[in-house]
Amino acid sequence: MTDTAIRPPVNVYWVPGCSSCLRVKEYLTSHGVAFKSRNIHDDPTAMADLASLGVRRVPIVQVGQEWADGQALKDVAQLCGIDFSAPGPLPPAVLGERVEAILNKGLEEGHNLKPEILAEEIPGGQGRTYADLYFHVFHIVETFLKHDEGVPVTFASYQHLPAPERKKLEDLLAYGNDIKLWVCAWLKQNVQSYPWEAPADVYYGQQSIHGLLERTAWHSGQHLRQILWRLDKADQQNRLAAAQPLFERLPMPNAVWTQQTE
Repeated sequence: MTDTAIRPPVNVYWVPGCSSCLRVKEYLTSHGVAFKSRNIHDDPTAMADLASLGVRRVPIVQVGQEWADGQALKDVAQLCGIDFSAPGPLPPAVLGERVEAILNKGLEEGHNLKPEILAEEIPGGQGRTYADLYFHVFHIVETFLKHDEGVPVTFASYQHLPAPERKKLEDLLAYGNDIKLWVCAWLKQNVQSYPWEAPADVYYGQQSIHGLLERTAWHSGQHLRQILWRLDKADQQNRLAAAQPLFERLPMPNAVWTQQTE
């Protein structure tokens, strides 16, 4: 890391339950970058300060009047004076296999989500429940598939929640199975010949479609980890540890929840 003695302080704007927020805070900490943690739900001035930069989303890393989207670690590294290095993404075929395996594991373990767990608020969830989180495991993959149909990936793309009347387990499982079948068919047709290094239409900077597939795998996988964590809490069956091979070499956070790093 370069000399930061004269640099303005680093601010990280984030919200609980945000996987990319957790990842960027871990990244800065691992590189010895001190930062002020600005939870926009708890910090009364954080949202106004964020808006003064011309952005209204998280995670955002700010140094003076410059900022980077926390989902683009290369941009964060440049902003904070970190010598960026990262292993390249897994090949698309391997990432596709991981996505399929993550969804299969989600469907397998989803049958263990009792109604009281589905209705429970997730840690720091601001009203979001485990039903919402379970939906998100699959919706992240749907967002990738819709990108192939010409739908840009916006910040709002990852904010969708199931309709209140569609939060029963049978509805969530049916939705998840539909997405699994869709992505399996799509990968079978496209994985070997797709223009993976073409630019993706995403809101968080320059990104290839290969990079978007990697983000899809680790993002969906992180929320599956959180589901498995909650099921383990209920019956101590160590599902999370057993599922670890699904997540190897995916650039996901080390912690399952933000509270584990605070």
